[in-house]
Amino acid sequence: MTEPRGSTGMRYRSAPERRARLLQIVEERGFSSTTELMIELGVSDMTVRRDAQKLSEGGSVRIVHGGVSALPSTDLQGSRQYEERAGLMATAKAALGRAAASRVSRDQAIAIDAGTTSRELARALPASLPITVVTHSASAVADLMTRSSTTLIALGGVLHHETLSFEGELVVRAIGELHLDTFYLAASGIGPRGVFCANDFDAVTKRALISVADRVVLLVDSSKFHASAMVRVCDFSSVDEVLVDDGISDDDLAMLIDAGTAVTVVPVAG
Repeated sequence: MTEPRGSTGMRYRSAPERRARLLQIVEERGFSSTTELMIELGVSDMTVRRDAQKLSEGGSVRIVHGGVSALPSTDLQGSRQYEERAGLMATAKAALGRAAASRVSRDQAIAIDAGTTSRELARALPASLPITVVTHSASAVADLMTRSSTTLIALGGVLHHETLSFEGELVVRAIGELHLDTFYLAASGIGPRGVFCANDFDAVTKRALISVADRVVLLVDSSKFHASAMVRVCDFSSVDEVLVDDGISDDDLAMLIDAGTAVTVVPVAG
């Protein structure tokens, strides 16, 4: 798997050159945290904040809590309510959850993303299987907390009711201390440029989990292809395998294969 994003060690000949790179990063992703920008640019927190302020004054970006956004604030507030989203493509999501659960073996350390598809993985895990599960999903915590065979590490932070997930700097710091066998990634949208989610805080958490996992498996139902989602999480080089239901179109399947990503198509009963 391609190495996760890290320090580039790059030094810039001028502040305008550095700001141009900052703007490029933010426009590519939709949102980047201050910490991510510090690492990417190889500069201090104060330098990132000064550059962001200068770009903000010119109308190129928005400064939001925790980082810099290229999007209107209304686009970063999350998507439809959790229960509404859970009811969409429910049969396909359950099939994907079962398929993912069948790959988990005893004594593995896995992370389960916050999302309605990844929650089906939590539900499908055998109750007697001794594993470690890391998650920032309040729903997954509720599903797994009574299982004595599961070592559950809940990443606590600020609860966002739209996604039923815990987010924030405390979550990201905790992730940095971990090492995972597999991260089961969720998405709000998939396109030629990679994996997208609906809001800034979710993207930062997903990127952090990708960076500490030996393997990243994307669980995505076929309705997510070309769905509207504003913030890019990663490109396909960060994903080792995609599990998708058999409703995927030939064109979308070809897109994944052309990107060099391993794909498993999961049949959906009925």
